[in-house]
Amino acid sequence: MISTEQVSDLLVRHWDVLGDGRPAPSRFSYLLITKGSEPGSKLVLLAFASRESTPRLAIKLPRSKAQNASLEAEYQNLRTVAPFATHGPVVTPTPLLCRAEDGWVWLAESVVDGSELGPADLSPPRPVVDSVVDWLVHLGHSTLELRSTSAGAAELRELLACAERYVTGGDERRVLDRATEPLLMLDSQPLPRVFEQRDMGPWNLLVSRDGRIGVLDWESSCAGGYPVWDLFYFLAHCGFMVDRSADPRERMQSFEQTFWGRHGFARTARAALRRYVRGLGLREEWLGALAAACWLHHTLSEVRRLDIRPSESLFWHMLTVTLDRDCALSCRA
Repeated sequence: MISTEQVSDLLVRHWDVLGDGRPAPSRFSYLLITKGSEPGSKLVLLAFASRESTPRLAIKLPRSKAQNASLEAEYQNLRTVAPFATHGPVVTPTPLLCRAEDGWVWLAESVVDGSELGPADLSPPRPVVDSVVDWLVHLGHSTLELRSTSAGAAELRELLACAERYVTGGDERRVLDRATEPLLMLDSQPLPRVFEQRDMGPWNLLVSRDGRIGVLDWESSCAGGYPVWDLFYFLAHCGFMVDRSADPRERMQSFEQTFWGRHGFARTARAALRRYVRGLGLREEWLGALAAACWLHHTLSEVRRLDIRPSESLFWHMLTVTLDRDCALSCRA
């Protein structure tokens, strides 16, 4: 693993790229801001120059060399999205440098100021939610890509085939069989394909005092992603936060209320879906099938990452409820 002494040396050596025109600092200090203790999480440092109280850079380091690829992916994804990353108050980090040192990749980005999104930020009149939706619509329009029907079907079939490898027991089999029809219903639809952040949880959004909203962690993002997936993920987790849902049972209650309820945060979620659907010109009848595909994708991500069965993932139960509701999602008032 790269030490902070090595990081300081690297920053000085590459200051012509990382600096802002000022001379390279004589020394750096660091604040570790990594959240969680999962082996898959990267080390994130804020780099301060000399005795300054405002960080100059955000540095990401891998815990193991197996994480090198994800840091390289984040750098490339941020470079791809950079020309249209800012819209209204929403911003993303600027990728500055990504290098390998003795087999370890390190990534330097600009610092995005703010505090993690909290329940108070989601209270009416919903400026944060509206800004995030407008930004997602802007991101979609800026990266719009129409794929052929066969290409879309192939990807959805690949998702179902991947799930086949993990399902065990009759209950999981029945859920997957029920998911097949709505997913392949999208086969004949001219779905727009958009750049997808694919980790739009509240923990990856920072809100500054002046109202700017920073979107972090782009290692999982992809070009040619599915519309609405980022919004579904964002709204579901915002609902958990607003409802202060902690255990799986409470979260499932929150999930049903967010997407099928009529009061509280459900009204905000419905307005957000309506804003997005109209902004990108989607068909409302696509929403349920896209939601089912979204929850299946995130189920499989957890299955691989945590080595669990599909039915042990909260996303699997979100998929099951979506199917139980016949995928009847609505964005109507």
